[in-house]
Amino acid sequence: MSGLDVIDSVCGKIQGVFQDYKLLNKSGVLQAVKVFLQYTPLPAGITFNAPNTGYDDDDYDTNFPCIIVKSDGITDKEERQINQNRTAIRLLFGVYDDKPECTGWRDIMAMIDRARYYLLTERVIARKYHVGMPIESTLLEADTYPLYFGEMKFWLEGGRPIMKHDFVYERYLQHGQ
Repeated sequence: MSGLDVIDSVCGKIQGVFQDYKLLNKSGVLQAVKVFLQYTPLPAGITFNAPNTGYDDDDYDTNFPCIIVKSDGITDKEERQINQNRTAIRLLFGVYDDKPECTGWRDIMAMIDRARYYLLTERVIARKYHVGMPIESTLLEADTYPLYFGEMKFWLEGGRPIMKHDFVYERYLQHGQ
C-alpha cells in the first residue's frame, strides 16, 4: 500500500462519484463540484514574493463547491494481522451560500450522503483498498458564513510490502548451520 497511490485512487473515485453533480457557486451559476487533492489551490494573485492577501470573490467562484480529499497517514499493523494496513482518509466538503435562508448546510449534507452511499454500497476502491468501518460524517459547527463545511472520515485497508526473508538467524550460525 503506497500512500500516494491510496490518495490518488480515492481522489479519482470521488471525482467520478461527483462528475455529474452541480451546485450554485458564488455568482449563482451551476458549477461542477471540484475535487482537490490534500489542499485547495493558492488564492489568485498569490506568489511567494508577495504578502498573502487571502481569498477574494474570484477564488470563491473558482474553488466552491468543492471536496478536498486528505490523507491522515498510514498505520502498519503487526506482521500476523490479517488487515495489514490502514490509511485514514478525510473528505472535506465546502460550499458558498450567501442567501439569507442560510441553507448551505443542506448542500453539504447532500454531498456527504452521496459520498457515504458510494462508500457503503461499493466498499472497494481501485480494486485493492477495502473501505473499513466506521464511516463518520459531520457538519462543521464553526460560523464560517457564507462558507459551509462538512467532514467525513473513514479508513481504507490494504496490503503492504512483505518482509524479505533472505537473512540468516544468528542462533543457527552458533549451531554450525
